[in-house]
Amino acid sequence: MRASPGWSYPTVAVVPRGALVNARYCISNGWCRVEWRGQLGWINGKSLRTRHLKRKV
Repeated sequence: MRASPGWSYPTVAVVPRGALVNARYCISNGWCRVEWRGQLGWINGKSLRTRHLKRKV
């Protein structure tokens, strides 16, 4: 999980494979704002499997 939407930003947490995260929204470059264990950050959408997702344009 990154501090901002992009690979060059610092890692703020390592989310284990299969962990459930709350995806708040995704932006046009494919990054999604997520919450995991009370922490907010960004994960590339290609790394997520979702049940329901709202896309922010």
